[in-house]
Amino acid sequence: MALPTTTPSTAGRVPATGTGIRNKITVVAPLPRGSFTAGGFTGSVGSNPLQQGSFGSGNGNAVPAGGSGSFSFGFNGKPKANGIEKALGALGTGFALVQTAESLINTGAGVVNAVQGFISQVRSAGESLEAITKKRAEEIARNSQLAEAQSDSAKSEKKAVNTKPLNSDWRVRLGVRSLKEIFPAAAKSYLLPITEHGSNSVIFPYTPSIQVIHKANYNSQDPVHNNFSYQSYKNSGIDDIVINANFTVETELEGQYWLAATRFFKMLTKSFYGSASYPQGFPPPVAQLYGYGDHIFGGNGGLNVVVKSVSIDLPRNVQYKRIIYNGSTNYVPLDSNITITTSVVYSRDKLRSFNLNDYANGGQLGII
Repeated sequence: MALPTTTPSTAGRVPATGTGIRNKITVVAPLPRGSFTAGGFTGSVGSNPLQQGSFGSGNGNAVPAGGSGSFSFGFNGKPKANGIEKALGALGTGFALVQTAESLINTGAGVVNAVQGFISQVRSAGESLEAITKKRAEEIARNSQLAEAQSDSAKSEKKAVNTKPLNSDWRVRLGVRSLKEIFPAAAKSYLLPITEHGSNSVIFPYTPSIQVIHKANYNSQDPVHNNFSYQSYKNSGIDDIVINANFTVETELEGQYWLAATRFFKMLTKSFYGSASYPQGFPPPVAQLYGYGDHIFGGNGGLNVVVKSVSIDLPRNVQYKRIIYNGSTNYVPLDSNITITTSVVYSRDKLRSFNLNDYANGGQLGII
């Protein structure tokens, strides 16, 4: 709305029965996009409904340094947030300033008092913006540090997938010692995530739950007219070792590792059947279980086991991640459990040379 041209104004006039300022001012029309300045606040007015302005440092009642920002009036007096208001979300202050500006520019009522009140609001807004700016800057710095830490953590997690184990690595892992010799093509392609770190085995990303039961088998003898049975020793053994492992997938590399690991576990339950298999007719490969040192699962030599079953959990209450691997699209659960049932196997030479006295003294490595 354009201001009137050289027209006497009745601004501030009140009824004869009331009290108040009786002043008469003359308002001269500005240029189509004129401007006004009051206590550090600079605004432009005119017929264009999009009117620009800015907070800036100044003298007298100016906004304090450090609380500067920018704003713009939109259609119908609604502010368009940009600059620091957009960053800080100080829309409440913007609405208050717009209302004061409208009162000052459009109605011309109480100009003197309105200007003073407007300057006070600008000063208060400037102080508020300064405080909010400082607080927001601190939040941005903290968020930046947190994002950087999370980025570093993600990078370290990616590297952890391909970490080469040390000779004294105590992590639990299941592998085949001659994997690269038996499956040379797979070791360089599909199974590469578990062979590139040099151990030829799946390293469980989290400490798995493992149950090992040692037992001695006895036959019960029940002679007649006897109060108790006799126990005749038959043999000793170890029950199936059940490994329950948790796998999580957050990155593309972890998804590829999950696919390679599950394919490897399933491979250990299948024989070399079929005319194209080599060596044709052989049973499934004997695997080695490692972990926790020499006296737990055989140390560097590992514990020879055969895999009897593999249970792969594909839960319905978790999200699945899209993984492109080996030219195929797969969807991998972000959180799943894999249960592997194994049995310990020993060669005849190993059993023939067993010495219980040496075993009791910490010897006989490879026999748990």
